[in-house]
Amino acid sequence: MSDAAAITACGGRAERRGRTLAIRTDQPHLPPEARWKEFVDLVDQDGEPLIAPRLVLCEVARRYALVRVFQPELDELFLVDWLSGRHFAVNNANFFFRHGDRAFIVVERPVDGGPAAGIQYIQHSPGHGWQPVWRFVSGAQAQEFLGWVNDEAFRMRFVWSETGHGPGGGNTLLFRIQPIGFSAVID
Repeated sequence: MSDAAAITACGGRAERRGRTLAIRTDQPHLPPEARWKEFVDLVDQDGEPLIAPRLVLCEVARRYALVRVFQPELDELFLVDWLSGRHFAVNNANFFFRHGDRAFIVVERPVDGGPAAGIQYIQHSPGHGWQPVWRFVSGAQAQEFLGWVNDEAFRMRFVWSETGHGPGGGNTLLFRIQPIGFSAVID
C-alpha cells in the first residue's frame, strides 16, 4: 500500500503536512494542536533524504498505524497507538492477533541473513492503548509462529542451526502468558 493510499485509509487520522507525516491521537486532556504524533522528513544539503517516514498501514478497527522510517543505514517500523500517540519499534515483523484484537505477538524476521531478533508481546489496555509487555530475544536462525493454543498460550518453532536438526537444531516452544512476563517450555 502506498503512503497516500494508507493516509486515505486512515480516514482523517493521518495526513501529510509538507515534509511531516502526522497521526492524530485521542488524548482528551491535550489541546487539539498537541494531538498529533509527527514524523518529519529530513534531507541533507543536497536534498537527499536522511529520514523519510511513510505510512505503511492504518488499522482503523484496531486503533493503530504502522510507520516505516527509511534511513541510509537502517529502516525502522513503528507501531503508533492512536490513544496515547506513543510509538515503539516492531522492526521487520509479522503480527498475530488473539482474542478480540486486544493483544498480539510480533514475530521479528531475520535481516540480511542474520539471526532472528525475537518476539514481542503487545497488549491493549483500556485508557492506555497499545504497549509492549515483554520481549523474548531468541538469536535463532529462523522462527515461525505456529498458532495460539488459547488466549494465554501460543507455540513457536525456533531453528537454532542452518540445518534445523541435530545438536542446536530446531525446537517447538510453548509460551504461556502470565500476569508478569511469560514462561516457555519445549513442547
